[in-house]
Amino acid sequence: MAGEKRYTRIPPESTGDRVSMIHTAEVEFKNGGNYALATYGNHTWEIGERYTVAGFGTIHVHAVYDRNNGTGILAVHYSLTDKMENNVPEADSLISIDGVNVGQVVLAYDVYIPAQNIMGYDNPDFGWNIDRQGSGQVTFSEGQPQLDAWGKLRVSGATKLGDYVLSKKAILDKNFSQVKGEGSAGDGPPIMYNSAAKVLYDDTGKFAAVSVNKGKDLATATAFTYHHYVAGSSHLFMGTAAFVNAGIVGDSPEGFANGVAIRFGAFDARNGFMFLLGPDGVLYLERRNNNSGTVVSNLLACSDATTATALGIDRFNGDLVDGSKGSTNASGMKLNLSKNNQYWIDLQWHGAGRARFGTFHNGRRVVIHEYYHNNRYDLPMNQTASLPTCTAMYAYTQPEIDSNWPVASHPYAVAKTNGVDITTRVFSQAMWTETDIDLQSIGTPKSYATGHIPVEGGAFKYLFSLRPNPRNPNGGTDNTLIIPTKIAAIAYDAAVTTAGQNREAIVHWRVSEQTVHHRHTWADIPGTQVQVSTTGINYETLESKNRLLEDMYIGRGEKDLTSTFIDFQNGAWKNRSDDGGTIDQNIATIVGSTTGTVTEATTSTGTTCNVDDTTGILIGASITGTDVAAATTVEAVVDGTTLTLNQDVVSATGSTLTWVNPVTVTMDTVDSVRDMSPAEALDDWKLTEPFIATFPPSIAQGNGKFRAKDFDGLTLSSNDVYLYITGQTTGVLYADENFTTPITSTGSYSGGSASIMGYIGPAYVISFYAHEQPDGSDQFYQDVRAMFAIEWKEIEQ
Repeated sequence: MAGEKRYTRIPPESTGDRVSMIHTAEVEFKNGGNYALATYGNHTWEIGERYTVAGFGTIHVHAVYDRNNGTGILAVHYSLTDKMENNVPEADSLISIDGVNVGQVVLAYDVYIPAQNIMGYDNPDFGWNIDRQGSGQVTFSEGQPQLDAWGKLRVSGATKLGDYVLSKKAILDKNFSQVKGEGSAGDGPPIMYNSAAKVLYDDTGKFAAVSVNKGKDLATATAFTYHHYVAGSSHLFMGTAAFVNAGIVGDSPEGFANGVAIRFGAFDARNGFMFLLGPDGVLYLERRNNNSGTVVSNLLACSDATTATALGIDRFNGDLVDGSKGSTNASGMKLNLSKNNQYWIDLQWHGAGRARFGTFHNGRRVVIHEYYHNNRYDLPMNQTASLPTCTAMYAYTQPEIDSNWPVASHPYAVAKTNGVDITTRVFSQAMWTETDIDLQSIGTPKSYATGHIPVEGGAFKYLFSLRPNPRNPNGGTDNTLIIPTKIAAIAYDAAVTTAGQNREAIVHWRVSEQTVHHRHTWADIPGTQVQVSTTGINYETLESKNRLLEDMYIGRGEKDLTSTFIDFQNGAWKNRSDDGGTIDQNIATIVGSTTGTVTEATTSTGTTCNVDDTTGILIGASITGTDVAAATTVEAVVDGTTLTLNQDVVSATGSTLTWVNPVTVTMDTVDSVRDMSPAEALDDWKLTEPFIATFPPSIAQGNGKFRAKDFDGLTLSSNDVYLYITGQTTGVLYADENFTTPITSTGSYSGGSASIMGYIGPAYVISFYAHEQPDGSDQFYQDVRAMFAIEWKEIEQ
């Protein structure tokens, strides 16, 4: 009777009640399998695939024993009809897939498994799946539950460390250092500015477009924030990108080899984990570390079997995402790298641990590869898991591929073809610590108090500046996060009619970020990673667009900042990544250098220099002469006979002083538009004055910090320049960071596209301003003094 073989009778009711048996079958095969001389060719049986048996129907393969000599056994399930009708494949029947014969049946027999099973009331034919490790599968209606890197069930208790949905250009500019330059295939930093690389924002598609165009082009977008790793917590990177010129995993990468390496993930120049689309079109997974003092990149796994064999690395050990289906592609996804896809990396990091790489397909999380670092190596996975998000592209030349790419003889690898943009579109990125944690609980309390600073007049006066120390002890950029917690201001009038007394004063104060300054002198605040400067000139005392805080107190007042600076992305004071990125500052006007002499008229004291005539002398002019200190420049032209210098005057009355006005430039406030809006026209310098850079200056083109470009009609004494800022939109050019050698010129500027390009530096500067407020009788105080006490937490990483 149909279906009878599936049951065992319960005695004594031999024709009544039955005990159900789990049914499967085994099919012995010949002339097939993984055997090159087999009659029907070499074939690797795919677990989970459905094959056709001639004259019988479909069999579903769930296990394979292949003797690798053309014979073996397939463990299979039949269709419901064949199982119920007791049908069995006949001997010598052809086995095929997609119309191709891959073997023949020797014999087939049923296998019955007496087992108890957990099943649903409405679907008793579907039992509980147990995996090869004996674990029972637990799923929800939308897929399997997710576990974090430490094996804990993923719930909504994660804490966001960085959130970068690129919905407008401001998010890109305010969160990412953008490098557009020339680089090197080795470990060295970017060194030249002769590049066609681009980092642009597409306001229609709402994405950042990172692209290279010719050999040696380098383009990167690196988040300012180094997202703090919380020990024992899973660290999760997620991002959405499209590698526009890429291919499809599982297809031959040869047609998409373009000589460009594209990296996307959580990394910087020294450490991290990333997806890497190689110049050979192969998708790799990479770990970068600087544990030994030298940057080392390890390719962990890749999508292409040929490449994996050549390198001696794994092919993806999770889901191959190649559309092959079966156990090695359980998701069934065929990953099209050129399309918009989500990518994720989670880290179980304590120096040792595990890194997982994956994507999402049809709403389900797909694990592509798992990398294990424990019990294998002497040194940690990398120096730190506190990393930024980053997109980086580099275009190889053929010699670089031949000598530097890991598979130098790889048939797919070819050099970048000039003149064609290779682009990555980045839509969003995020970093999470998968622990519900109060970010204000992290860090070490620190504080600083100023002296009693004079505050004079009714207009804002610059007082002092703070910044995170740009350099760490190892010479790189310091990535400490500074979280402000409180500012207290104490103001009083030191001049009163009754001796020995003073009175409270009203002070209006403001704190702004990244304003235009000239010549800071920085000093470490002992015991902290913060520096202070009370010197220099500020050219934005009236501005408010960069304002962070503003308030007014009479006497003493405190501002609690714990509800203002609440996260690491927008609430922390921190240095910029990648030396701040490269800026191409458009120049509106250029005035060539001039020179002349003046005579010191009367005895001068301090920085005041009295001369017979100041006509023609500009701010920023170099002053030389007998007994004048080196690197003396003009800070201000007070009147027709008085100059203010940056150093004390030591020359005698009657001395002849030589002045040189370096090349003068005025920035373009029309083309330098911020946030895609003319109303937000940038009216101050993006370029900064000299700083101690992480990367060396332009090694290949000289030692200048910046590069003067397209100064048509004007020949400069050096195109490698340093900017000496003389106003909110003006500056002069020097050939050295100490401002001793002015840039001179011949000819007249005749072009229309001049610019100065360079790395702007990592420093993030916070400046304090204040003015006194009239008392109730509309009279100003006599001698207002203010002291500021600032408290913060430092998160070192």
